[in-house]
Amino acid sequence: MAESDETTTVIAAEAQIKGELIFQGAASILGKVDGKITAKGNLHVAERGTCKAQIDADDVEIDGTIEGDVTATQGVQLNATAQVRGDIVAEKMITAEGATIVGHINVGPGAGKDGAKAAAAKAVEVAAATRPAMTPGGHPAEPASIK
Repeated sequence: MAESDETTTVIAAEAQIKGELIFQGAASILGKVDGKITAKGNLHVAERGTCKAQIDADDVEIDGTIEGDVTATQGVQLNATAQVRGDIVAEKMITAEGATIVGHINVGPGAGKDGAKAAAAKAVEVAAATRPAMTPGGHPAEPASIK
C-alpha cells in the first residue's frame, strides 16, 4: 500500500498482546496479537507477525498470518508470504502469487461494512421476490391469467 509521512506504531517481534488495539494512524505488527485491531490508517502485518484477531482498518497489508476477519475501507494487499484464515471485505484487493486465503472474499465498490450489509439485505429481497406465491394451505398458487 502507499507510504505516507505519518508516524507508525510498531508492535515489536517479542511482544504478545491480548485485547483490543486501536490505532489513530498507521501500525505495523511484528509480534503476536490476539483480540481485535482497529486502525485509522495502514495496518501492516509483517512476515513473522501473527494475528488471531478481527481487523478493521483503512488499508491492510499482509506478509504474515491472520486468523480472523479483515475489513478494509480502502484496500487489502496480500504479499507472497501472507496467510489469511477468515473473510475479507474491501473496496479493492491485490494478491501476490503464493498468498493463501481460506475464507470468503467480498471486494468491490461499496464492499465496506455498509456495503456488505446492503448486499446481504438485497439477497434477502431477491430471495423473497423469487419465492412463489402460496395458498392458505401452503401450496404454490396458480399463476394469474391475463384476460
